[in-house]
Amino acid sequence: MKWVLKEPRLGDIIRTKVGLLYHYGIYVNDEEIIQFGLSPSLRKDTPPADIAVCSSNKDLFLNGEFLEVGELESTEPKRFDPQKTVELARKRLGEKGYHILYNNCEHFANDCLCGKKVSAQTNSVREFFQKMPLVNVYLAEIPRQGEMGKVYPPARQAEIDAVSNEKVKREKYYVWKLLEHGLYGSFGKKIEDIQFTKHDTGKWTCNQCEFSLSHSHNLVCVAISRAPIGVDIEKIQPIKTSVVEKILSDKEKMESESICAKEKEAYWIKAWTKKESLFKAQNLKGTTFEEFKNLDGDVVQRIVEGSDGDYALSVATNTPDRIRIFNGIKLL
Repeated sequence: MKWVLKEPRLGDIIRTKVGLLYHYGIYVNDEEIIQFGLSPSLRKDTPPADIAVCSSNKDLFLNGEFLEVGELESTEPKRFDPQKTVELARKRLGEKGYHILYNNCEHFANDCLCGKKVSAQTNSVREFFQKMPLVNVYLAEIPRQGEMGKVYPPARQAEIDAVSNEKVKREKYYVWKLLEHGLYGSFGKKIEDIQFTKHDTGKWTCNQCEFSLSHSHNLVCVAISRAPIGVDIEKIQPIKTSVVEKILSDKEKMESESICAKEKEAYWIKAWTKKESLFKAQNLKGTTFEEFKNLDGDVVQRIVEGSDGDYALSVATNTPDRIRIFNGIKLL
């Protein structure tokens, strides 16, 4: 596409400079430019989930910068009739689902212009990010009310349906809904476009990435990475001495002896989640209690707050410096 400085006409794709990038929209007239969210310089504190297709006047769209009009090259797809472009853009007013790499203002404008959801400026950025290590951890509270729908794939739904305990059923359902959220947030992929496999061991894998699931009481947690990953979350609460014996290594037992009684529970639970996350990341099977309590490796640990108390979170990853934690995800 060629960009030129000229007066725009009905249905034109237009753009304006915002720092090192561009903001795109569909021109109707000087009082109506339809765009996916206002210029980034005007919505610095707006969460991505709140960004929506909207309209503004030309001055607000430009925000003091120049306006450029896009002209399709002969080798590019033919554009729609200008009136159809405007109709398509108007029908999407209020639409959300913004993603800077997979569903941004340029994707929107090109889709309305010629039916091709592309973004030239983010292709190189996407390739760069896809090569980088990635460790995204998502946390959410399990809704206390509301009916559960269906999940994809059908084999996972069948697994959930087979659970008789209502509490465990809700945990399994909502941790998978959180996975659905995380896959879109990390890769811009709808869960229906991903191939899942359930192994004989009961472990779920997919063709897009590595992931690990955990749930405890009111919280569900999902870790997504391009490398082997393990996550475990447990509510900090009293545990039986017999369980502690199976969790702690000799070194950890000595360390816990010097800790005050108030902090011991947190220490024990953190040790437990550490071993569980390593167990999942290394995909260990047939591990004895002796082997389990001596597991060691790179683990990122955090204390996270839930509505019913504190939880210990452990993430086993070989790229701990790349971890990003997204807490407070709302599941419907």
